[in-house]
Amino acid sequence: MRFWDRLTNLGDPFMTLPLACLVLLWLGASHRRRIVLVWAIFLALASLLVGVTKFAYAGWHIQIRQWHFTVVSGHTMLSTAVYPVLGCMTLRALGRWGAATGAAGGFLLALAIGVSRVMIGVHSMPEVVAGWLLGSLVSGAVLAALARYAEEPPAAPALFVSISLVLALVCYGHVAPIQTWIVESAPALSHLLSQTL
Repeated sequence: MRFWDRLTNLGDPFMTLPLACLVLLWLGASHRRRIVLVWAIFLALASLLVGVTKFAYAGWHIQIRQWHFTVVSGHTMLSTAVYPVLGCMTLRALGRWGAATGAAGGFLLALAIGVSRVMIGVHSMPEVVAGWLLGSLVSGAVLAALARYAEEPPAAPALFVSISLVLALVCYGHVAPIQTWIVESAPALSHLLSQTL
């Protein structure tokens, strides 16, 4: 497997969504329910927006030709929404600088995953930039909320890191069939709507 293929696998929903669920559960167990609610809502809205662009293109061929823009990159959006928060929580035990370093590393990893989407030919640069900016809004909201609790020690950081690594090893390399489902479902939805409207 090529380098870019290996890198792009880190952004697959099969990888990022379980990690997001782990972070949500950990925050919930730490009585950070407001942060859980903020991230869940922002992540759901961002995912919905990505899904709408994918359905719009697959079912109705809606695109911005001048920008070579068809859909928001889902891999990039999810990576940017998840990895900065995961990095922050992983290194929070080291203090503010640890949390900031973890978040910065997450943003850089997400950027690299976005570049990999361009390199393997599945997205244009504008689609990746849109995904990175959208994901940054999601993670930025959570990181800002987490910063309020920077002085509080994180709950069981070693256990969190261990579970994250195990989850990553189990999920890496698998592909969530979301794109296939959209490609197959969107034309049928388009046809159904054209008959009813």
